[in-house]
Amino acid sequence: MRKIISMIIVLVLLFSVISCSSNEEKKEEPKKEEEKKEEKKEEVKEEKKEEAKTEMPGYGLVFKSLDGKKVKLSDFKGKKVYMEFMATWWPACISGLGEADKMSSSDNGYEVLYIVSTGIGRELNEEEFKKWFKDLEYKNIKFYLVEGDAALREFGIRAFPTNVILNTKGQIVLNQPGLFKMEQINDFMSKVK
Repeated sequence: MRKIISMIIVLVLLFSVISCSSNEEKKEEPKKEEEKKEEKKEEVKEEKKEEAKTEMPGYGLVFKSLDGKKVKLSDFKGKKVYMEFMATWWPACISGLGEADKMSSSDNGYEVLYIVSTGIGRELNEEEFKKWFKDLEYKNIKFYLVEGDAALREFGIRAFPTNVILNTKGQIVLNQPGLFKMEQINDFMSKVK
């Protein structure tokens, strides 16, 4: 009789252990599914961030060349772009025009744009800028004018000059104030994909 009772107790314990472990497995399954769902959500978030990066800042901005041609940054998609946001009233910007002229005349594998936001603060309006530039010796610089401060806001420009470098996807890879030498710019641009 004792053997039977012992056997029954062992069977009950064994059954309890088996049922508990299967319940734990069932509890772990939803956890694993939840983890998979969270991982999937994170992947989707990362994909959306990457997609957002690929859209060029300033896509909708219209710049005007000195000959009156309207240009959008989207026209340069697929190309590396160096932009310098400058001001005609700031001596540091003016002191860099000689190198800017040399860099603009070189075939260096990237687009070189000098951006001036006309008609705001101490900056010249479009007609005044054209007259000012015509009186200078520099003939290779590609100046692009944009009326008002839209470009400054779009690129977060807080000081002049500010250097902005876009990769071939149109993503900003550098946004830094200061007067850069041509060698520095070429070095930065050589690292851009």
